[in-house]
Amino acid sequence: MDQSGDLVLRGSFWPLERALKVCMSLIMAHKDGFLLHASGLIYRGFGLVFSGRSGSGKTTITGLSRTCPILSDDIVAIRRRGETFLAFGTPFGGAEEIVHGGAQMKACFSLKKGKHPLLTALASLSALKDLLKNILSLPQNGPTAGRLLETAREFTRRIECYVLTFPPDPSFWKLIEAL
Repeated sequence: MDQSGDLVLRGSFWPLERALKVCMSLIMAHKDGFLLHASGLIYRGFGLVFSGRSGSGKTTITGLSRTCPILSDDIVAIRRRGETFLAFGTPFGGAEEIVHGGAQMKACFSLKKGKHPLLTALASLSALKDLLKNILSLPQNGPTAGRLLETAREFTRRIECYVLTFPPDPSFWKLIEAL
């Protein structure tokens, strides 16, 4: 406690955060969903997710998209609901002003840094391979792994998936607006 009587926590919370991510990943797998290493935005009422490893540009995308409500700048929860998928914000990530409500998914973009904006559509199988690289706490076998794989497969069948090559400026939005 500090002098005012407030509880002050110091030190690393990484082990606790990691445990929460694993638990949430397992729960999501049983609820037809998954956690995706991605930033997420709401654009024209629909969810857009931008997936990639650390350093791929997820936070850069949210920083260049200030007019859009941010779901997350690091980890987005994806859940199937009926014939569609929804994207939700999570408490994991660095964005301060995030929306924790969900939005119906429109598209998923795999991020690639480049000098000029380019949007390349992915076939379902290529999209699935790319998506699986960015799902958090992916189980290796058993019924949970099978259910998660089926959910991911269905996601890439129903949601438009692309590779988005982008420079660190908002010029990529012209490509997204054309979808």
